[in-house]
Amino acid sequence: MERGLHMTGVRITTGRLWRRLLTRAGQVLLRNGRLVLLTSRGVEIDGAPVHRVRVRESLRAGRRCVRFVLNGSRYVVDLGRGPGPSAAPGPRGGAPALSVADLVAAVRTAGAAVR
Repeated sequence: MERGLHMTGVRITTGRLWRRLLTRAGQVLLRNGRLVLLTSRGVEIDGAPVHRVRVRESLRAGRRCVRFVLNGSRYVVDLGRGPGPSAAPGPRGGAPALSVADLVAAVRTAGAAVR
């Protein structure tokens, strides 16, 4: 079974010029070759196979952000200024904070493995 990535407590916005807040405490789930953005209550915002996801780092005003394009929609996942959201192997596990570079690398590695 593939070990997934589950991040909680991230801010997710959408839009190109005018950012619209989707959730302040969202989740990023990377499992079984699929990236899914979730609200704090676990409702799926959007998801796509990782080989179809475009991802890049973005440093905006000192905040740690990752930009995703899923199914043609643009999203910014804001990891904040502090030590970062928790990255756990499962929904309720405790693990050290994940950096922007770690998240981008995890998505790209998963996408390369699927191709």
